[in-house]
Amino acid sequence: MPSSSRYSSLTLTVSLGIFIFLFAITYSHLKFYIDPDATSYLTIARRYATGDYARAVNGLWSPLHPWLVALFIKAGINALPAAQLTNAIACMMILCVMYILLTRYQLEFGYITAIMWALPVVLLYCMYKQLFNDLWQVFFLLCYLQIVTADHFITDWRKWLVCGVVGALGYYAKAYSFYFVVFHMIVSLLVITKRNNTARKAIIKPLVVVFLTMGILIMPWVYQLYKKYNVVTISTAGALNTSWFLTGHKTLKKEFTYLVPPSYFDSPSNMEDPYLHEGHLYKIWESSHFVTVQIERTGIAILQLIEGLSQISGILFIVLAATLIVVVYKKKQTIFNTNHITLLLAALIMPLGYLLVHFETRYIWLDGYIGILLAGVWLNTLKLHIPPRAMKIIYLIIACSFIAYPVYDLKSLWDKGKDIDMEATQIKALHITGSFTSNDNPNRSFITAYLANMQFYAPEKPFPDTGELLKELHRYHIHYYFCYAQPPYNWNDQFPDENGHPLPEVKGVTIKGLKIFAIE
Repeated sequence: MPSSSRYSSLTLTVSLGIFIFLFAITYSHLKFYIDPDATSYLTIARRYATGDYARAVNGLWSPLHPWLVALFIKAGINALPAAQLTNAIACMMILCVMYILLTRYQLEFGYITAIMWALPVVLLYCMYKQLFNDLWQVFFLLCYLQIVTADHFITDWRKWLVCGVVGALGYYAKAYSFYFVVFHMIVSLLVITKRNNTARKAIIKPLVVVFLTMGILIMPWVYQLYKKYNVVTISTAGALNTSWFLTGHKTLKKEFTYLVPPSYFDSPSNMEDPYLHEGHLYKIWESSHFVTVQIERTGIAILQLIEGLSQISGILFIVLAATLIVVVYKKKQTIFNTNHITLLLAALIMPLGYLLVHFETRYIWLDGYIGILLAGVWLNTLKLHIPPRAMKIIYLIIACSFIAYPVYDLKSLWDKGKDIDMEATQIKALHITGSFTSNDNPNRSFITAYLANMQFYAPEKPFPDTGELLKELHRYHIHYYFCYAQPPYNWNDQFPDENGHPLPEVKGVTIKGLKIFAIE
């Protein structure tokens, strides 16, 4: 029988091997999928790689992952495979840090094995589902939690410095990490001092060192944002999303009516940097109506949170709720120590900011890893009352609960985006270049524009008639109109101009349901 350390090391090795194997055998069918956000990140990475730094600086899309992709682009790798490869690296690093955390808490090796062999499936799904930033954020926040739950954290200044560095890296991965680390650090240190009967003033030094370190490291980026937008901010994402969700639409400058131009002359769409086209950004205190809207949005977000937790695992909500109840109402409980409570606080704090706007499951992927650790702590207690064979079945059930939805949703990603890739390939083969607008789903058109190296003018609201559409096409000197055989526009065989004469149709387009009309 191998030793515990050797057994757990083998578990990690096998886990990494499973992930690499799954990545290799699925890549040919999952490589086509590009989420709408990714087109902006890929464009920004290209700008860094080509030295277009002024346009690359962006307040909405965090920079760390594009920086990594830019390095691979400069090494001769295409942007999309580079993004997929760097996302895969983040997955493998998450596996390593999870192995460290699982073994630190002395969980059962049977449980560690089941989880570590299930996580590659979860991470494979996450890697393809969201191409940029979220997995790197998870990695850095797991590292942060590893540090703050280390022995003697509250008295070791070296750990404070490392914590500040990791927190800053988390911010560069995704700006929300800054708010999370600040809030979690304050709350968790207060809890630690209370449970350890330590004076409250003991938290001052670690807070100062951590926050000062983070502040120094993120200041260069904040300065770049200030230079570009003339506003002091760590991110424009919060202001943009708040305004969009309060009003239900973008709040564009007055000169824009139906179509929104790309952010720059060579951008695939306006979503590369939507802040540039925004007019007034609304705040909740500007109208009593917005207060009502905010209450409604928060209610919807809470429901989305519950749905997200269930997608991560069918038992996740139960584990977090049961742990919270025991910690709050069982003052003398011995199941969960201070470190476990620090993890629980992280799981509770992580969703809070998103409850104000909109919720997606990826926003709380961190909670899934915390849930895995807390479930293992519960099992350490329950093993005294459950036969070993039954425990093995429980390990398997828990592991399967985390891979159930990823396996289900991976089917929807199988060859998804291949049609857009083929469409873009034909567009380039026909030497169709320049700008276009379309009656297609804008999220799909973003990807078409990126892959075809074109510029998409996004419809912000429906056109009342073809006359208004033509005015917009001529106003922006748009080169092409991509007309798909779908409502509300179905031009049959021709697209008439202002005088009723048919506009020229690009010949050679064999994509079913698509006609491309030349405008200028």
